[in-house]
Amino acid sequence: MKTADLRIEAAPAYRMPMRWFALAPFFLVLAGVLLLSEGSELFLSRWHPAALALTHLFALGFMGSVMVGALMQVIPVLSGHSWPPRWRRSRWPRAAFAGGVLALAAHFLWTGSLSVAHALAGVALALLLAALAPVAFLTLWLLLRIPSLSDSIRDLRWVAAGLGLTLTLGALLLLQRIAPDHFAFDHLQWVTLHLSAAWGLWGLALVATVGFVVVPMFQLTPVYPPTTRRRFTTALWGAALITFIFSVIHPEKTPLWVVLGVGWLAWAFAAQTLALQDRSKRKKRETTGHLWRSAMIALCLAVAMAFASATLPEFSPFLVGIMVFWGGFAGVICAMWIKIIPFLTWLNIQQMPNRKGFPPTMLKITPEKEGERLRWLWLATLLLLFAAVFLPEPMSRVAGIAVIATAVQLARILWHAWQLFNEWERKHLDPTESAQIATS
Repeated sequence: MKTADLRIEAAPAYRMPMRWFALAPFFLVLAGVLLLSEGSELFLSRWHPAALALTHLFALGFMGSVMVGALMQVIPVLSGHSWPPRWRRSRWPRAAFAGGVLALAAHFLWTGSLSVAHALAGVALALLLAALAPVAFLTLWLLLRIPSLSDSIRDLRWVAAGLGLTLTLGALLLLQRIAPDHFAFDHLQWVTLHLSAAWGLWGLALVATVGFVVVPMFQLTPVYPPTTRRRFTTALWGAALITFIFSVIHPEKTPLWVVLGVGWLAWAFAAQTLALQDRSKRKKRETTGHLWRSAMIALCLAVAMAFASATLPEFSPFLVGIMVFWGGFAGVICAMWIKIIPFLTWLNIQQMPNRKGFPPTMLKITPEKEGERLRWLWLATLLLLFAAVFLPEPMSRVAGIAVIATAVQLARILWHAWQLFNEWERKHLDPTESAQIATS
């Protein structure tokens, strides 16, 4: 992406994406508490209620809040169009999102009457649709208003469509849990399709779209080949369509079709990124580079493990989930956390009217030692989660402590940047200007 393609003047207020990011450590703490409280029960089965709650606290709560926050920042800068004023000023989307994730986790964990469980599912469905459906719709609406179709714009359109599809499949699965007689389809097959849409068409597509820009920018690597940029998200959707067709013909092999359809593209992206990192102009790889590299290695291993899980019944699916979600996605999130948060803080301080003096550098906003601490916490948690699969007690509880420690470090980095921004705002803006920025 060229700098000329960016519309910095349309960027949202600093606090808009940051408030979404602030939800991520909260849900990660809840995931750690669940690991601590449930212990070995979590690893009895992937369909155990606690395992389902943990998956959604992490994948929807933690990952989802970061991804939506990223869209809040990226879409206006790429499209040149701001989010609607009501959306910018309103707090209800975040409140609905947080309430929906909590209600969904409570639905899985509830052991009482079935009517209460159905009510929780209904509340979760209503709140999540209210929070996420507008995100997908507004993203497509803003991007479709752009006359020229760059690679990033086209990719983000597919990302928004992936979010919509993931949300639709999740809604159907929740409706089946509420009224199974009215939604008679193979639950396990559609869970696999929902998971593949969330992993591939929403998560992987967004990671790749962001990676195409930030890996060369921050890690000083060559740019991705033009063919990869132009075809990747389109190929993802083509592979997903083929996967769906084959899963209808042979539903018992749906996990295998997902790996063969979407998995090899994940491996291709990860392998391409690793190859580019080997050609970086940096003499010394920094923390972000180490985390990206580790996440891409984890993604390659996750594809191999997914194939093993789809073909070998004795292979634990927990290993696949840990490697995909914590190894791959959490690794990328941690890598971007220590770059994007200080960058946005620096950028917004730089653009303050009547600013006196130079803004703090990104390394002052987020010192290298803070990023290194996050990197080692992430790696330790990955190893402990793997150990918990083979020795659930007591390693699952130790892993829960590590997850909480990682969440605390994420919150620490965000809080330091937030406080630094507030300090500069108080010094250089009068109260009226500060109030206008806070509500914009």
